[in-house]
Amino acid sequence: MKVRTLIVLGVCCAALAALALWTVRRQPAGPAPEIGARLLRTEDINSITRVELFSGTQTVALARADDGWVVETRWNYPARFDQLVGLLRDLDSLRVAEIIRGGSEILADVGLTEDGEQKPVLIRLFAGGLEPADEIHLGKPRASAAMARGFQLPDSRYARRARGPVVLVEPFINDVSRRPSDWIRTAILDIRSAEIARMMAAPSNDAMYAVARAEDGGYWGQNMLHDQTINAPSADIWFRAFQGVVAQDVVDPAIPRGELGTEPAERAAAYLKNGLVVHVELGRAADDEGRRYAWFSFDYEGPEEGDERFGEDHAAAKAELERLNREVAPWTYVLGFSQANKFIFLRDQLVAAPAPSEP
Repeated sequence: MKVRTLIVLGVCCAALAALALWTVRRQPAGPAPEIGARLLRTEDINSITRVELFSGTQTVALARADDGWVVETRWNYPARFDQLVGLLRDLDSLRVAEIIRGGSEILADVGLTEDGEQKPVLIRLFAGGLEPADEIHLGKPRASAAMARGFQLPDSRYARRARGPVVLVEPFINDVSRRPSDWIRTAILDIRSAEIARMMAAPSNDAMYAVARAEDGGYWGQNMLHDQTINAPSADIWFRAFQGVVAQDVVDPAIPRGELGTEPAERAAAYLKNGLVVHVELGRAADDEGRRYAWFSFDYEGPEEGDERFGEDHAAAKAELERLNREVAPWTYVLGFSQANKFIFLRDQLVAAPAPSEP
């Protein structure tokens, strides 16, 4: 057989394979939409077990697991359930307000093609099967032409169900978060200052120092601060370091922590009045914005069950220790620059200024 014939046959085979793949993957357009009809085909939004989001190079996969929803594209880290519920409810409420004529020629104008200035988001909803129950493309918002000149709030959004016609849907739905990190459960810890009896820090370039609460409500220094007068306002700020701790992202748990800067690392700890101890370890910078890799570990240093000092607060601390070791300790987090700096409060700022001398 001639080389030219082989080439022609190879091209034909490749074309047939591509056609077959396109035929398998292509979603049927379904019946034409009607004015006032729901955009979704799924009747019960509570039956959704998986959500996939695609936009440009970003891909998000959310799945229902035994313990709740997880972000598959973030190594099955727990998802922000409230945000997911909000998206599903918004999609469930969408109604077709207008059918836009023009075919594929208008897709770029309404933000429904990857070649346009604003990339659409493709949302696939699964209800337990391998094929999506719904496939929705969301494009640009549209402002009402009936409003006065000037700034106009959008009242609807261009959309497309599978390969169906372009429609305007109401009520207006906000832009959908498109990065996997936007969907993780960001809250890590929320420990109030009043619950902490002692704070400790061990910077990479300084010796360990600590500040403890005094019985009179003030503070007294320990370690490198043992003979210093503590600046109470600064200590108040430091004791709030573990309050409202949020993560900006998580890292693949399979990456060894040593590759992310555990040696040398900066460490801090909060010793709670109920015996719970919270440790944080800060690795190297994760990016040019100064975000840091971080790990949390937990311990208990209080009376044990059977001791006459053991009370309900200690029992609650032991239960919280189990939860934190199960849900927080295994992960590598990425913390914002300001959040990471709160843990390692500068030692000089914790020292009170000397009193002015008398004339």
